[in-house]
Amino acid sequence: MKSEVRNVMTIDLKWMLLTTTFTIACLFHNQLFAQSAIELFNRAGESYKAKQFRESADDYEKLLSQNFKNAEVYYNLGNCYYRMDSIGKSILNYERALKQSPKDEDIIYNLKLAKLKSVDAIQPVPQLALITWWNNFISYNSSKGWSMLALVTIWLCLLVIVFYLFVWRRKILNLFAMLLIVVSFSALSLAIIQHEHEVRADLAVVIVRNTFVKSAPDAGAGDLFLIHEGAAILILDRVGDWNKIRLEDGKVGWMRKEGFEII
Repeated sequence: MKSEVRNVMTIDLKWMLLTTTFTIACLFHNQLFAQSAIELFNRAGESYKAKQFRESADDYEKLLSQNFKNAEVYYNLGNCYYRMDSIGKSILNYERALKQSPKDEDIIYNLKLAKLKSVDAIQPVPQLALITWWNNFISYNSSKGWSMLALVTIWLCLLVIVFYLFVWRRKILNLFAMLLIVVSFSALSLAIIQHEHEVRADLAVVIVRNTFVKSAPDAGAGDLFLIHEGAAILILDRVGDWNKIRLEDGKVGWMRKEGFEII
């Protein structure tokens, strides 16, 4: 019996040792990985300051490939491409940065500058003022920002309820709690809507210098119009390597997928 117990204990100890070693190895790997990302980010910044924009862009692209995707990386990458006069990729990365941080004034300003260098002066189809206001209101904050507002207001609501139950019973506190609940659920709804906008895969930017948009998903089809890098497009349909697109002015046609990237 003692022998059997000792064997089981030995197995348990070996298992615990293996588990602990694996956990430490994972933590060590993650720490090295994070340190490597920080070094890569700093190196990209130094390259940018030295006007080595290609090298800087390559390092930022490596960070994105390692899933370090945030507004700062996209914004800096957009700056690199702007300096290299690659307007399509510059606009693309500014748009991606804006999704992460909708209120960032630097991103908004640089995106406007980049769009001014775009060849195509496409006038969007006019929308109702109410729809425009609603879209701007939702995009005022990121999904994380709306979620944080929902979380803060629900906690405030709980504090008000506790205060009402144990300190000061007044109707105004009930009304205040109800108002906070409404704000919390409204913010949560806005977070869901904004998240759907952030992850949608039908908004794209043309990244090639120029390309003809075809009348059908075929290289031999007739040319409808010419578009240049930086143009914003909406993906409507896909047939193999071809995508049916719509411009902001309502024009519709087909182009190959290598001509654009999803925002």
